[in-house]
Amino acid sequence: MARQQDDPQRAVRLLVAARSLLEARGSGWLHAFVPRVSHDKAVLGALRNRMGDAAFEEARMWGRSAGSRRAIEYALE
Repeated sequence: MARQQDDPQRAVRLLVAARSLLEARGSGWLHAFVPRVSHDKAVLGALRNRMGDAAFEEARMWGRSAGSRRAIEYALE
């Protein structure tokens, strides 16, 4: 949704935060309800090209370090 709203920084932050949370907590139960997103690497690549390396890396690092509470609060803003 953030990507569609022309907010690539938000899109990267949320996508990376979601991926990090799934890696940390396991995602087996989730995929019983929601199919895996196989294209997220392509989406991140397109966002990197659009934003540039420095801005992309800042957003990616934010997503990796946000933690669940901060990521949820950010998603709900």
